[in-house]
Amino acid sequence: MAAPYVWKFSCDHHFTIAKYEPDPRNRWQVASSSALTVVRIVPNQCPECVWAVQEEKKEKELLAQKEAALVAHKEHGKFLQAQLANSAGDPALNKVFKKLFDDCVLLQAGKVVDILLALDKDSRKPDFQIIDMLKAVAENLVILESAAQIQWKRKVAQADVLSEETEQLLSKSKSWIALNHDISRLLNADDEVNKNQRVFHIFNANPRWRTAVILAKAMKLDR
Repeated sequence: MAAPYVWKFSCDHHFTIAKYEPDPRNRWQVASSSALTVVRIVPNQCPECVWAVQEEKKEKELLAQKEAALVAHKEHGKFLQAQLANSAGDPALNKVFKKLFDDCVLLQAGKVVDILLALDKDSRKPDFQIIDMLKAVAENLVILESAAQIQWKRKVAQADVLSEETEQLLSKSKSWIALNHDISRLLNADDEVNKNQRVFHIFNANPRWRTAVILAKAMKLDR
């Protein structure tokens, strides 16, 4: 039997074409001139497809880790917030808990930025629903707003004269406030419309998503 030839027609299968060898016990096969070849289909993925699947799996696992870390930071923030309220009568201790709470918000913000940018990689897929993703991350965008305000207030406290950097931090804080207010109105409106009008709100959600991504990329969260 001659060596088979492998024809690759797609990234999902290899088609192996080999010479036909009739069964000598079957007189019809031996006499037949029409059964010249047989086609054997061997399922197989190309290296590029295997790599893509592995990378997607890694990205999903990494995203899950970041989401879990964000949940942990949020729980820690709740604890610090409670300590902050309990220490209201002790200015020195209250100041310590205020610093710890603000640091926790900045840690949360770092995870939110990572998650938002990871989700944005999927934003151009056909099944990516911007309006639904905005609903999912709306609470987290408020964390970025709080982080921007914390950074601005810290810069003001450190500087005798307001610098250009301080003004930029204030501008970023106001941008987050305006964006989150805008998204809140959009999501509330979407809850009230029927499915035929939903397309209009999806169209309006796209620029809000892009603005959130741009602002997130510009965040510098060094403490």
